[in-house]
Amino acid sequence: MNLPGAPRLALALSLAAGWLNVPGAPPPRALSGKAVVFAFGDFSRAAGLRGLPGLEKLASAHPDALAVVCVQEGRVPRPLLRKLIVDEDIPFPVAVDAGGRLARAYGAAAAPPSFLLIDPLGRPAGRYLAAGEDLEQGVASVLAKAGATPRPGKRPLALRLERDAAGSAAFSPRRLLVDPAGRRVFISDTGHDRVVVADYSGRVLSVIGSGERGLQDGPFAQAKLDHPLGLALNGRMLYIADRGNDRIRQADLAQGMLRTVGQTVGVGWPDGLAFGNDRLYIAAASPHKIMMYNTHDGALSAYAGSGADRHEDGALPAAALEQPAALAFSSGTLFVSDDAAGSVGAVEVANPEIRTMVSGLGWPQGLAASGGSLVVADLGRGTVERVDPRARKATVLARGFSRPEDVAPFRGGWLVADGSGALWRLSADGSRRERWTLSGLPALSGDPQTGPMPTPLMSVLPVARVHSDAPATILLSVSLPKGYRLDARAPFRYRVAQTSGLITFQHSTRKGALAQAQLPARLNFVQPAGRAEALVEASFYYCREDGKGVCLAKSALEDLPLEASPTEPRTELAVSIAAD
Repeated sequence: MNLPGAPRLALALSLAAGWLNVPGAPPPRALSGKAVVFAFGDFSRAAGLRGLPGLEKLASAHPDALAVVCVQEGRVPRPLLRKLIVDEDIPFPVAVDAGGRLARAYGAAAAPPSFLLIDPLGRPAGRYLAAGEDLEQGVASVLAKAGATPRPGKRPLALRLERDAAGSAAFSPRRLLVDPAGRRVFISDTGHDRVVVADYSGRVLSVIGSGERGLQDGPFAQAKLDHPLGLALNGRMLYIADRGNDRIRQADLAQGMLRTVGQTVGVGWPDGLAFGNDRLYIAAASPHKIMMYNTHDGALSAYAGSGADRHEDGALPAAALEQPAALAFSSGTLFVSDDAAGSVGAVEVANPEIRTMVSGLGWPQGLAASGGSLVVADLGRGTVERVDPRARKATVLARGFSRPEDVAPFRGGWLVADGSGALWRLSADGSRRERWTLSGLPALSGDPQTGPMPTPLMSVLPVARVHSDAPATILLSVSLPKGYRLDARAPFRYRVAQTSGLITFQHSTRKGALAQAQLPARLNFVQPAGRAEALVEASFYYCREDGKGVCLAKSALEDLPLEASPTEPRTELAVSIAAD
């Protein structure tokens, strides 16, 4: 295709079969004068997702001059793709290119994932295999050649994130672990970067992680995680698959301390965990393997999977796993769900080979093995299903879930984690279902006692005026009564979303969890001339400074109308959430 730059870019955008995270195909004028990075890949796979942190770093470094477009090349059903975009918090426009037409417009020769850089004149400027330093230098080079100052009036892309459309969940459980001996339930609240520990009544006992995304060892309240997933318990030690940080973390439940298991750094996009035979088994999606960690000598080795990106039964380690997700260990057998292959397999320790128990599932995630039964949460179908290994088929136990991510045996039945923000208790046969609620989130239980988080009421703030097409900031703070402070164990949590008009928030500041000393929160954005609206959501607990009495809770929704003009000098807006 020999079209000049801008028409070629316009044609490429029109070739996508559909768009997500945006109202529709971005108009070419929205990309005019910008450098563009097309990230080609299958974002239902670990390989496609691994480039997102690098892309977010690039977008934050060049908020006005660079646009990132993810190009989904795998044939993933649209509803499932929406769920995955929400789960992974993808902040960029996603073009659905199952037929490869957009890729062919630029003669995409490299296999995905790959990253195509387009200069501000719409011309291809380089192809890269990783979102790393080479791509960063390429972007810097094309922007320097085009001129350091963005063109006046450049309009940001109008986003309509699937996460915002799905609703802002205060709780996003994706993995479960039930400890019958201790009568405890461990829940990976993945979207809030923490692990919640509750008793059988749902009372929160402790929270592992401050809720702020990052990598930090230390006391539970200060420690940081990044997209925690699989959980496994060995005595007082809880192992956590810290997928965003690509390592395994170990939580000492007696001492309240979190540390990194050093030998597991770079294990390969860990998801499911299972403990058996004094070994920790790790579903590592990126190398397409099950890894094994010896807790006695600290050795990490490959247990199953040749590394080939396909599903193939056979003896270990020659057998292949396409994308291992969840694990469960029971009676000498390790069960594994392979979500990309739509299957569940088993490995008997005494007979080390992988054999498929059932295939043809939608997008199998969490597994539960108990009392001779094997149950799987199928995210693709919105069901919980019982696996019959003899008949090599699965039958629906319960249906109608929004995002079933995991299932665990619980009090004679099952506990289901729905990633949309709910936990459900199922009877053993699936005929009865009831909501299982937690009390004491996000604060820890214990003195001083905390009340439940109230349902927020929306209020409309006065119109705020800012300078157009320039970096601007909302300074978000809290106003407390005299003699009160924020509960140090429960950070001030906030989230902001665009609800109308053209406004682009810097992704790294769209949500967060901060201590009182870290306030105000800085929500960075750019808005072209005109009107827009943002929705600011905040929640916090506040207590008497003398430590007496009951801590109170506040949850707020603030509708913030914004008007941007080139003549308005102001670039900072102060918004204060008042406690009741």
